[in-house]
Amino acid sequence: MDNHQGVNWQFGDEAFSNGQVKRGKFYSQSRVLHTLENLTDPSNRRLEVHNLNLSKNIEEFNEEIPIRLRWSIDRLTVVGKLKSVSVLYDGSERLVSVESVLSMISEAGYTSRTSSGGWKIEIGDEPRENVGYFERVKYDDTKGRFDFNPNKLSLLLNTSIKEFLASIFEEAHYSRADVACDIFDIPNEIIRQYDFVRPVVKRPIYGFGRKLQTIYWGSAQSERQVRLYDKVAEQLAKKQILPLDVETWWRLEFQLRGKDRTTQFEDTVLNFLEDFVSPCFIPANIRGIEKVTLDGLLANPENWNELAKASKTKYRKIVKTIAKTDALTEILRDTYFEQRDEIQRELDYWLNGLNIVEDMEEYENNGNQ
Repeated sequence: MDNHQGVNWQFGDEAFSNGQVKRGKFYSQSRVLHTLENLTDPSNRRLEVHNLNLSKNIEEFNEEIPIRLRWSIDRLTVVGKLKSVSVLYDGSERLVSVESVLSMISEAGYTSRTSSGGWKIEIGDEPRENVGYFERVKYDDTKGRFDFNPNKLSLLLNTSIKEFLASIFEEAHYSRADVACDIFDIPNEIIRQYDFVRPVVKRPIYGFGRKLQTIYWGSAQSERQVRLYDKVAEQLAKKQILPLDVETWWRLEFQLRGKDRTTQFEDTVLNFLEDFVSPCFIPANIRGIEKVTLDGLLANPENWNELAKASKTKYRKIVKTIAKTDALTEILRDTYFEQRDEIQRELDYWLNGLNIVEDMEEYENNGNQ
């Protein structure tokens, strides 16, 4: 069996009080290496600053609003055949299960067992933030599923995540990947107006004062799902520390499973933005019955099913025309193209060198975090 020898599973940094820790030795530490403030600070990641020119939507809007955007890989899920892990512990080498390793790491306070039998990796003070989750695949316990945030998990490991994954799996493949766009400083009353104007499953969630807090497009079981949510509200609900320079923070997140993974991110993003518009920003040249019909379609996407084929085609073209000139969707498209090579390089980094392939089987979606 091709076991990865002596993998360094330490959590923390190299400056510790217990003396030099040998490769593969586990230890506890009294302090967290990276504070929550550092982990959530948008200034430590690449940000694109753009002026949101609302005059493109409505002529009487002369105000330009500076907003910051950042595209990133938010979550990855790897599924594969498990192998025993070779570690050095208390001076001797052992072959142990992944669960045994996670149990040892729990001494450092970063891992804990869940009620469903899985293991979660968390950071920060209470309430803690989940940055990784492992479980054996239901119906086949020779296989495992590891779900993680690549940016935040890497801050806790004293080894690379690729080395970490290689030590767990003999064969592996992605079953899910999420790409997100963080939008900072956009007025809440503007972003809440936008909707994906297609007859898809839509689930809005409202917070205090009946204000939109989260909206899902597509079902949780589908190969692709998109959601837009108020990250500030989420952080405050979790009692997390917000960066000092953040007033508003919304996240547009694309989740892909199955066949719609890395190679189709661009198609998914651009396809979504073709119909991501605000009903408040209908151009003045659209009047009469066209405006009334369009208002109804934007207010309730299910109304598309009431249109004849020719009418449906006509209004699809109108919506796409609006989206092409919309100030926000234009910025989202531009920043995606500016950062897509960086996203693809990061995805390629995970795909290469770990025997990770791009096919999947039905069992991958059986486990729930």
